[in-house]
Amino acid sequence: MPRGEAKLFECVECERKYSARDVQRRKYFPLTGVCRKCYRKMAAARPKIFCFGKVATKTSPGWSAQNEVCNKLCPDQSICLEFIKRHKGEEQSGTKEKSK
Repeated sequence: MPRGEAKLFECVECERKYSARDVQRRKYFPLTGVCRKCYRKMAAARPKIFCFGKVATKTSPGWSAQNEVCNKLCPDQSICLEFIKRHKGEEQSGTKEKSK
């Protein structure tokens, strides 16, 4: 981070501070107020704790195109879909994104 770059944003989950450059690098999502690290933790958590980053099944919650909560009420829906698509891409290519 360049010297003097102001950290104007704070994650509502972990309270870490982020700069405008972090937003450009997708380390922080200002529309939801949540950082990528926290989204990764949510995606890795059991479905009953966080549905984020998971596809719904008969036995566990997660994203579903038919689910009104996902489609109309969830502030994280577009980021959730991004995480799901990235995870599927990693499974197909055999790679995993490294935590930063």
